[in-house]
Amino acid sequence: MQAIDAISIVATGGTIDSVFHPQSEGKVISSSSGVPDYLRDFIKPPFSMRCTQICMLDSKLLTDEIRTQIAEAVIASIGPYVLILHGTDTMAVTAAFLDQYLPKNHNKTVILTGSMIPLEGFLPSDAAFNLGFAMGRFGALEAGVYVCMNAATFRAGTVVKNAEAGRFEVL
Repeated sequence: MQAIDAISIVATGGTIDSVFHPQSEGKVISSSSGVPDYLRDFIKPPFSMRCTQICMLDSKLLTDEIRTQIAEAVIASIGPYVLILHGTDTMAVTAAFLDQYLPKNHNKTVILTGSMIPLEGFLPSDAAFNLGFAMGRFGALEAGVYVCMNAATFRAGTVVKNAEAGRFEVL
């Protein structure tokens, strides 16, 4: 297991960064990610974090152009560990895209995670667990693209969201 000194966070929106507004009859994605502050204030990791915000969208609205921006942020990130905050609906699609787009020798461990329930305003929420689980996997995984959800780690291209069961599963 490798020691971690820094993690780059790439924020793209999704439920993990949503809040509930009764006036709008549902969840609204925040204008900026609250996850880095949450991690710093509550998880208190022993490494530094740098956050790049690509967009704050429902993942159903992500295009290949946006996925290319995510990939470019991964390539430009400092250090070998990148956590991507992503909506669950198309998380597997983005993971597969990144796996194809990134150079074969990128030498980075890229983990996509998110939640089915927003991090803020709802208890219980799977968000904090998924974040902690994903961050804990960095030192144990070799370079590649992964999805960490529901206490499981999947290689890109091998995972699908089972919306009916509310979890991710092997294809």
